[in-house]
Amino acid sequence: MCDETAAPAPQSQPPEPLEANEVERRFAELEALARTKPELTQRIPPFSFTPLADVLEGQDEFWIELASSVTTCGSSCKTRSA
Repeated sequence: MCDETAAPAPQSQPPEPLEANEVERRFAELEALARTKPELTQRIPPFSFTPLADVLEGQDEFWIELASSVTTCGSSCKTRSA
């Protein structure tokens, strides 16, 4: 049976976007909290990670760096050492 006198559910608003440093800080706090419990430490991997892609902005250009576990290139492949 449907109760037609019930109030409609309130509409939820989407969360505000977070700055990258705020996300990093929250992950660090979560990591520190999880590491205080040995049973959690044994069951979950570290939360820290390296992004798979990064975009760097220059004056007149953008550089896109992509992470890859496999690199295939021909004889004309040029590499940069970091």
